[in-house]
Amino acid sequence: MNLMISLQRALVDYEPDLLEVIATRWDVDLPTADIDALSAAMLDVERAEQTWATLSSAAQAALAVMLAQDGRLTLPQMTQRFGELRQMGVARREREKPWLNPISVTEELVYAGFIIKVFDQTPEGARAYYAIPSDMQPLLPQPINLSASTEPGQPALPRHPVDDTLSAVDDMTTLLAYARIQPPKIASWLEPNASVIVDRYLRRREDRAYRALLAQLAVDLHLLTETTGGRVEVNSDSARPWLEAPRLHQARLLLEVWLTSGWNDLAHVPSLQAETWPNRPRLARQQALESLAAVPLDTWWNTDSFIQYMHDVVPDFMRTMVDYGTWQILDRQSGRLLLGEDEWLFVEGALLRFIISGPLNWLGALHAIDGAFRLTALGAAMLEQVVWPSQEDRLDLPSINADLTIEVPVGFSRFDRLQIARFTAWHRSPDICVVERATYQYRLTTQSLQRVEREGLSITSQVIPYLSRVCGGALPTQAGEALTRWAASKSTPTLQADFRLTIPSAEVAAELKRSRHVGRFLKRQAGSQAFWIQQAELATVRDALLREGWMAHVEIEADNAPL
Repeated sequence: MNLMISLQRALVDYEPDLLEVIATRWDVDLPTADIDALSAAMLDVERAEQTWATLSSAAQAALAVMLAQDGRLTLPQMTQRFGELRQMGVARREREKPWLNPISVTEELVYAGFIIKVFDQTPEGARAYYAIPSDMQPLLPQPINLSASTEPGQPALPRHPVDDTLSAVDDMTTLLAYARIQPPKIASWLEPNASVIVDRYLRRREDRAYRALLAQLAVDLHLLTETTGGRVEVNSDSARPWLEAPRLHQARLLLEVWLTSGWNDLAHVPSLQAETWPNRPRLARQQALESLAAVPLDTWWNTDSFIQYMHDVVPDFMRTMVDYGTWQILDRQSGRLLLGEDEWLFVEGALLRFIISGPLNWLGALHAIDGAFRLTALGAAMLEQVVWPSQEDRLDLPSINADLTIEVPVGFSRFDRLQIARFTAWHRSPDICVVERATYQYRLTTQSLQRVEREGLSITSQVIPYLSRVCGGALPTQAGEALTRWAASKSTPTLQADFRLTIPSAEVAAELKRSRHVGRFLKRQAGSQAFWIQQAELATVRDALLREGWMAHVEIEADNAPL
């Protein structure tokens, strides 16, 4: 970034009437628009001290803040903390003379000639700043203890992270798989106080705001699109490229879309509530991240000290002086109205703590544990300190077992995991703290296969070959036989909700009675082709039937399966 612009270069772009206003403020006789003479006078040490002394105390403080930030603030930072500059042409300036009664500190400093508006090219495009001309900066009183003010808090003792930093990628895949099978109403997923079925299958299950954030990012990335009745469905054109990308690239996309998302971090702070949220979430988020960029890499940092730094150095990153007395934000527990600067720690402080422990932690930009945080490689790249990390995924293949369970490693293709999830019942997701050998467990059931057939897929010509391919070889013999037999006849033993096993024909019943694996469970007759089964034996009976090549229809699974 190169914002080192001299005073003389800055004055070249000023209209003659503005040059006259600045010359008058600096007590310079300027009969013509002589930029050289004006800049030379303004760079006189004694004159600069005298003119600085005529500024309001708020304007003097603003210059000190800018000097502590390399002599510049972004346009949003300046506007948020020190007010706006009204846009005026020559005629309106002549009529209203805003320098006589400036409405903000920003306006006072612009018409006094102490700050200029400049632009810098970033990867996202041109970015506007207010800056003190480079040759004027040494003439101004320097902020006290500059080195301390730029240190954003204090280090913390090392922690031992236990979370998988890329788990948001896995959970986004789970949301898309669920929506592919049973399109949800998006309002329920975006509501952080609502409990929805999909929550129990996320790796990070304990925080509903996390699921609400992922749902919003899915919409922002166009992975989900709204249909009739407020429901959403998977947008294959956008979802497939994301699902097929490497995990690190998927995580990068989630972080990048959060930076520009309209998702309101403040509205999801657990300790706060409001009828309406008056904040500008993207602006506060960006300014908080700019301060976070000063945290050293590879260092555990104390969260409280970072929040205190923001309070001391950049307190108005979200609210202006006027906003402190007008925003109607309540403490959720007590109902107390949090008005005034004295409530900063309960509003801004709570927001910063949430951003660190919530979105930045959830999306893999940092580890946050026990009151401390440390940036990850993804976080450092997001803050433009290093290049984005990239590497190909490990080739971890799923495995299908004889009991029709399928173990899918988290490193396996997210696109293919979604396909497996389409024609299985969902049994288990890996916990967030499991990093090595974390796997999802699915099971092929008669209910899930019926769902696949309703979609028009063939079990024998599509599902079985697909599973053989992604699992790296042929299915276990008894699993393949059971799937083929079920697809051919649909006639199968049923384990009913009242713990009866009903068998489709007398011939099959006689065959199973003679079976070494099943016969010992068929002792308590419940009808001509039905038998009572102990509740504790249900899973054992199901597996015993599989060993004989029969895929049982388990009615009880319908209550426990998600879909």
